[in-house]
Amino acid sequence: MRVKAQLLLAIADANGALAVLGSAKQKLSTARRGFSERHDSVAAVAVLKQQEAQVWRDLALAYASQQQPVDAHLCVQQMQQLESHSAATYHALGVVAAASGDGVAAKQAYKTALALDAAYAPALLSLGALLRKQGDVHDLSVAAGLLTDALRYEPHNHMGWYNLGMARKAQGHVEEG
Repeated sequence: MRVKAQLLLAIADANGALAVLGSAKQKLSTARRGFSERHDSVAAVAVLKQQEAQVWRDLALAYASQQQPVDAHLCVQQMQQLESHSAATYHALGVVAAASGDGVAAKQAYKTALALDAAYAPALLSLGALLRKQGDVHDLSVAAGLLTDALRYEPHNHMGWYNLGMARKAQGHVEEG
């Protein structure tokens, strides 16, 4: 279901993606409650909890992409209840803050995500893109470094390559841009 939702988002069908993710959230929530009530394996409950947090993250990112910051923030809050200290949670918080126009909060959330997992490519990409857009000479250098690191982990990320090229171009490295 998450793959289907990601495909729908990729083709700009956010409403379809939100419907699929909402359905997945309900199924996972029901399954997790059922496991907890039957006292099933702690590992199985933990896996379901992690999957539910991923669905909340996907919902938050979908709402943020649709400029619905209130709904996106509610999804991040649900995610925080399931995974309070994860790089994915702080990255989602940063994306929601950026979508709301709060660059300072977004930057701090991305930095916290990277403090928890220095190799978390989505946070590297997001922070690099944010710094590139700020355009300060120092920020451009840091952005290029972050984007280069992120592309080592996700070499097929087209937005990462785009932002790296734009950062290099802004630095005056036209041949690299």
